[in-house]
Amino acid sequence: MRINRKSTANPDLPGSNVDANRDRTGQRRPPRSDQVSTAKGGNRRRGPHSTTEIVELLEELEHLRHELAVASNRINFLENLAYEDPLVPVLNRRGFVNELERTIAYVKRYGTSICLMYFDINRFKAINDHYGHAMGDDVLKYVGQCLTDNFRKSDLVGRIGGDEFAAILHHADVDAAQAKAAKLRRTFARSPFRARDVEIDLSVSTGIAQLLENDTPDRVLARADREMYLQKSSS
Repeated sequence: MRINRKSTANPDLPGSNVDANRDRTGQRRPPRSDQVSTAKGGNRRRGPHSTTEIVELLEELEHLRHELAVASNRINFLENLAYEDPLVPVLNRRGFVNELERTIAYVKRYGTSICLMYFDINRFKAINDHYGHAMGDDVLKYVGQCLTDNFRKSDLVGRIGGDEFAAILHHADVDAAQAKAAKLRRTFARSPFRARDVEIDLSVSTGIAQLLENDTPDRVLARADREMYLQKSSS
């Protein structure tokens, strides 16, 4: 009589006909740790070897953050130089036109009522000719400061060129802008410029233009400029 015996072959021995990945009961064996590492592509990735390396990495990170902050401050400083008037404490033409373009886009999107006010110092050439350009520069600084002091923080003032200034009046229709312009003309009429034992009576001409959805900076500036010259010629 022939007796069948279960194989006693060692699955770990070379040449064994038993699946090395299964135990004697046929259940699959869990992989060994060295097999897991090999399956994942080799040795596992190691971190820093010591506390010293971690400290050095943190110090390097802090140094990079400091350099980034310095660079960011430098960029902001240069941008301010590019947009601020070098003589008068207001935006220069480039900065003002840039803000005006953004404001027109805001009007197009939300339909808000916003006006542009244009200013010109009357008889400024005569002031320069009579008192000199240094005195003329002081007058420009004075006018720029007066405009800044008499507008809201939400409004923007810029020097367009020479003795011409402009302001963006947010949430203001034409009537409100006209009333503001009349008030500013009275303010300058009551406030002569005084410096170096010299007193100079000042007056300004103004022009108003409401921003439209299809406007460009050049168009609205041109309309306000025309209104300003109409007033100057009639005064």
